[in-house]
Amino acid sequence: DRATWKLVDESGAAVADAYWKTVIPNWSRDVEDLKVAVPRLMAVGRPRAAFLVAHFDLKDLSARLVYDLLLAMTKSPEPSGTYMLQQHHLRDAFEVLNNSAQMSTEEMAGLEFAYIDIFDHGDGKPSNLSRAISMHPEMLVQAIAFAFKRDDDGVDPSELLLDNEEVRSNRATASYKLLQAIELVPTKPDGVLEASTLIAWVEQARASIASLARQDIGDQMIGKVFSTAPAAEDGVWPTLAVRDALEQVANEHIERGLHVALRNARGVHWRGEGGAQERELAAKYRGWADAMEYTHPRVAGILRGVEKSYLSEAEWEDNDAKIARRMRY
Repeated sequence: DRATWKLVDESGAAVADAYWKTVIPNWSRDVEDLKVAVPRLMAVGRPRAAFLVAHFDLKDLSARLVYDLLLAMTKSPEPSGTYMLQQHHLRDAFEVLNNSAQMSTEEMAGLEFAYIDIFDHGDGKPSNLSRAISMHPEMLVQAIAFAFKRDDDGVDPSELLLDNEEVRSNRATASYKLLQAIELVPTKPDGVLEASTLIAWVEQARASIASLARQDIGDQMIGKVFSTAPAAEDGVWPTLAVRDALEQVANEHIERGLHVALRNARGVHWRGEGGAQERELAAKYRGWADAMEYTHPRVAGILRGVEKSYLSEAEWEDNDAKIARRMRY
């Protein structure tokens, strides 16, 4: 506490330096202590130790200090296996920063990419990354280029190349996780969703993806982008602007990416015996497809594809349930 630190400082700079480099800190309940301890531990290269001290009371620190602490932890020289970070505490830190509204979208997007692992399995979303990519499609293109190899024998531009294989592999893994975690539908600066904005965003992204020889997988990632669109006011998915855009830009690979993303959106689920759940989902997609059969036939076809996949799965679950019942006797 501050009484101890006063004595340490009075003993001279060498003693103070040795103290902060070696002290084993515990979580503190005193906010004023935190405001001293966190910067002092960070100053001697111990940001993870500082996070341990403060992780229950991050909201009592300034947003800039919390941001600097998270950023410092990405470059921490502390030995591996010490002061391990818990993902839910890191997500709490991001919540503090987002609620503060003091950091720019660009700052937060960079931080979210550095901590992309904490957004796995549906636990929170990298909202700032999604917002940044919505405004700048070239960021999506870059992530695709990092995560996937070219589909020809060409060579990527120098800015995409790395000599260090480990760094290149880590960047590819992080970029792939980013592509799985983002939820965005490009809008106008005022937040309005309109077909022309979506079409322009897709066309810009596709042109850049094609120049890097990753067209097919790039289209599939664009299809995933459409999967997070909202429903219309009448409950039919997707909203009208997205239907209009899809009718114009959809192709085989965009449709495949959308289909896979819609199926994956079901996530982890409890199931009973047989395929009743799958038939219920199939009925939902069939209803949406029926609602746009004549106005947006291409989108209706995508939805019917999802419907058929659930009906096929329902039949498999029914057969599996019959076999299980026979095995009991």
